[in-house]
Amino acid sequence: MKPRILQIVSDPQGGIRKHIHDILHNLGEDFDFYYISSSRGDARYEREKTELENTVHILNLDIKKPPHPSDIANMARIIRFMAKHHIDIVHGHGAKGGLYARVCGKITGKKVVYTPHGGAVHSMFGKTEDIIYRITEAALAHVTDRIIFESVYTKNAYIKRFGAPRCPSSVNHNGIASHEPDRTEIKQPGKSPLKIGFFGILRNEKGPDILLTAGRELYELGMPIEVHFHGHGPLERTLKEQVEELGLGTKIRFHGEIDDTAHAMEEMDLIVIPSRFESFGYVALEAMALRISVIAADTGGLPEVLPSKEFLFEANDPKACAEKILAFTNQSQQVREENIVYGLKHVRARFSLEGMLEGVRNAYKDIS
Repeated sequence: MKPRILQIVSDPQGGIRKHIHDILHNLGEDFDFYYISSSRGDARYEREKTELENTVHILNLDIKKPPHPSDIANMARIIRFMAKHHIDIVHGHGAKGGLYARVCGKITGKKVVYTPHGGAVHSMFGKTEDIIYRITEAALAHVTDRIIFESVYTKNAYIKRFGAPRCPSSVNHNGIASHEPDRTEIKQPGKSPLKIGFFGILRNEKGPDILLTAGRELYELGMPIEVHFHGHGPLERTLKEQVEELGLGTKIRFHGEIDDTAHAMEEMDLIVIPSRFESFGYVALEAMALRISVIAADTGGLPEVLPSKEFLFEANDPKACAEKILAFTNQSQQVREENIVYGLKHVRARFSLEGMLEGVRNAYKDIS
């Protein structure tokens, strides 16, 4: 009989959704999977949820991201769910998923795996909530059987914030599948304008405002560009208002949440990741695997993902972002192609989906 693994996450969006769904889609031969999350997923979650329901038992709860009284009722439901389905291992993702997994695992006597992701190692809420999370994390360290970090940065940030893990831990970089059939052509930038793409949730941590400011500065310098924002989020209305006030509606465009990310990326000449912090950086992997040029903020796990400092600019600095974009436009076609090939080789050598899955598989087997 295969071990029964329960995945728990708060909001299945972006990279955290991709990470969990890659596990669910690809390790079904070794494990039986169960899945608990809020219903606040992205467009890909809604589509993939329908596919997953054929093989995975899914339960949606109303999960609030900050600490909330509803957490008690949610954990009671999770405990009943675990008893009903005879769960062997519970794997929590992110701060809230990690809280639920470890409390419920302790009460039911089941093994617990924890993947912090980004939110657990950053102060994303108010001072009071942050103190609660720190105290809670320190207490839960005693009831965690295995921690899987998605980057060296996340591990170091966790240690700095909470101290060294009290259980076995490992760094297991996220990975992506090779694109088949293999694309042989190099993305050729259009003559004019330069199409710059942003992919992610429109919130402060992802820095869309930084790219907007950089794009405005470049446009004012007379540089023919278009900035394309792909995604929804709490900053969307403010960003659109700023664009409208500046009269840049034809130069800075908002496409909302998209399902076919690869197709949208292939329409871009350059993808910019202006995050204020980033625990990993799936967008960079996806772009490099598609042979598309990438530059990113020098923060969080992005320096691990990008193959060279040449691809990075100072974080939280619109001017540095604009200068890096300008430097890209001044590169010869040969240099661009060499950098694209360099990035592709880097992804294939260090961030394969198979390697990520093997790391997760081994972690589950080690504590089974």
